[in-house]
Amino acid sequence: MTNLLEQAKVAAQQQDWTSLSQYLQQAILSELGAASPSIADFLPFVIAVLESGGFQDRWDVAKVLPQFGEGAIAPLVSLVQDSEQDLEARWFAARALGNWDHPLAIQALALVITADRDDDLTQMAATALSMIGPAAIPALCPLLAQPTTCLVAAQALAQIDHLDTVPALLSVADSADPLVRQVAIDALALFQDDRVPEIQVGALTDPVASVRQAAITGLSRRAG
Repeated sequence: MTNLLEQAKVAAQQQDWTSLSQYLQQAILSELGAASPSIADFLPFVIAVLESGGFQDRWDVAKVLPQFGEGAIAPLVSLVQDSEQDLEARWFAARALGNWDHPLAIQALALVITADRDDDLTQMAATALSMIGPAAIPALCPLLAQPTTCLVAAQALAQIDHLDTVPALLSVADSADPLVRQVAIDALALFQDDRVPEIQVGALTDPVASVRQAAITGLSRRAG
């Protein structure tokens, strides 16, 4: 383990991100399932690869991040919020934060959706929140009130299979944005809630074909 740590340090100094990624994976795999405090010593190198490595290097080290537990959250939050970092590094940080049902992770991802204007990054933040699940619902609901964040928040809520999403989805089922209406009506069809059929029936006369189709599909599912 000590030898791997030294090799990781040298690779980082040389900015040899591919070798560093390999050393990190070896270190984590060798300690998988073991309670070893030395694992934490490798976390700065994982973050370094996320910051500066190539796509494949970042992809590989992101797989081991959950092994660091909640200790990885703070540096990932710093990375995803760093507007000076390249977008791919921040994308990987957002993706990784979806591993933790933790207030800091949820808050950081919601802030990305609110403050950032890169579509790929905000979509990943929304995906990560949906991966976190029901704990992310309170952070997503306020985003429905803003035109710039409503669609991505609705899409994230639609991926969380939980009854607590129903009131939020109902609230945007008549949105001015037809994409939001479609997402909401599609998602509501999954729930046995007495308020849903009325929304579906009303959507049968929607001026947008995709919304009407979502309503027809939902009603057919309910009838079946």
